[in-house]
Parts: sequence; structure tokens; C-alpha cells
Amino acid sequence: MFIIAISIITVIFALRDKMLVAFFKFFPFWEPIYRQDGWFSFITSYRNVRFKESYNQIRVTWKFPNYVFGGTTIPTQRTEWGFIDLYLFFGAIGLLVYIIWFVKIFRDLDIKDVFLLLLVPMIAFFVGGFFVNINIMMFYVLLVVFFKDKKQNTFSN
Repeated sequence: MFIIAISIITVIFALRDKMLVAFFKFFPFWEPIYRQDGWFSFITSYRNVRFKESYNQIRVTWKFPNYVFGGTTIPTQRTEWGFIDLYLFFGAIGLLVYIIWFVKIFRDLDIKDVFLLLLVPMIAFFVGGFFVNINIMMFYVLLVVFFKDKKQNTFSN
């Protein structure tokens, strides 16, 4: 899996200019973002700008307990980056509990299943509202249940 991932990344990097031309041909509205604000704003759909705005606001308004326990109540503090929003809402302690919960879920699965299930939260880095959208989270829970059930059925057969 590692070799496949490195190969895909290498091909994407080598063909990035051709891929961008093809992408902009089908989705021309993204090209001005790429040209004016760079690849990071293009990839993150301006979430990097929201992060800077949130950071500036939090730096002024938050006290020590907010960093430990979270507590964002201002909608403009949401960055639309899944794990950062989790930290802003739950704080360091809540994020640690969330990570421990994830580890417990994945503990009994095969490594390839864990890779597939971790791929979804990695994608959430680029997708806004992953952890707060009930439809997405229900799909994800069903996916985890499917992989756990698959593992149990493999051992019982």
C-alpha cells in the first residue's frame, strides 16, 4: 500500500501541470482562485483564510480554559477543517478523548481496513463539516460496523 501511495503521489506530482489544465477545462471557475490566491487556497477552498481569521479572533478572545476545554461559540471561529473545528469545540482534552475513541474502534481491524477507514478522516481535512454533518457521520459509523462485522464473519467461518 505504501509503494502504491508513493507511486500515485509521484505520478500526480510529475503530471500536475497537465492535470491542472484538464481540471480547469472541466471546472473553469477554480482557475481564478488558483491563479490569484495560490494552490493552497485552491486545494482548501479558502479554508486557510478562514483559519487565519479564526486564529486572530481566538487569540484575542480565548483564555486558558478555552484551550483545554474548547468552547467556540462564535460561528466565525469555525474553520471548516474537521480536526481543527473539533479542537475549537472540545479543546485539547476533548480532542484527546476523540482520538482515543478512534483508536479503540480500529484496534480489532485488519491494517488494510484501518487504512481505508482512516482515509475518510484524512479526506475530511479538505471537506468542511465532516464531523458535524449527521449524514456523513452515520455513513461513516455504518462503514466501521461493516468492517467490524466482516472481520467477525471471517473468524467465524
